[in-house]
Parts: sequence; C-alpha cells; structure tokens
Amino acid sequence: MPSTELGNKKDKTAEELLKILDTVAKTGVPAQIDRLGKQLLVSPVDYEGKLAKLEAHPDFVIGDPEEIVHLEWSTDLESNL
Repeated sequence: MPSTELGNKKDKTAEELLKILDTVAKTGVPAQIDRLGKQLLVSPVDYEGKLAKLEAHPDFVIGDPEEIVHLEWSTDLESNL
C-alpha cells in the first residue's frame, strides 16, 4: 500500500473519530466504538444514566417498611414442580 493511500486512510479514520466525538459533545449521548477487538465507550464526564433520572416516591409505601421485610409469603406460593 503506497504511503499516500495509508495517509488518506488515517485521515479518514481521524475524521470519523472526530465526528463521533463532536456528536457525543453536542448531544451528551455516549457512543460505542470497536477498536482492536474491544468495545470502547465514549461518553461525557457529566453523563447521568437512566437511574439518575428517576424521581423519588417516598410516600409509595404506606406503613412501616420493616413489616414488608419480615412478611412471610412462602405459604402463599403454589408450587407446581
């Protein structure tokens, strides 16, 4: 492969990588790329996952949560093994 052809390939690869980085920077959405047989994740440092977006519902459990922990439910199972 002539050196100019290799240089063009490197330029295209660098250009594609910069496009991916620009997209991640603009949208905040992580991107996954394959490199040397490994999958790499490019993400913004301040990325918040789905769990971080959940809202708290403190009044969901009415009563003492400790009662739920010690609830005996095994007698309610119907085992059809």
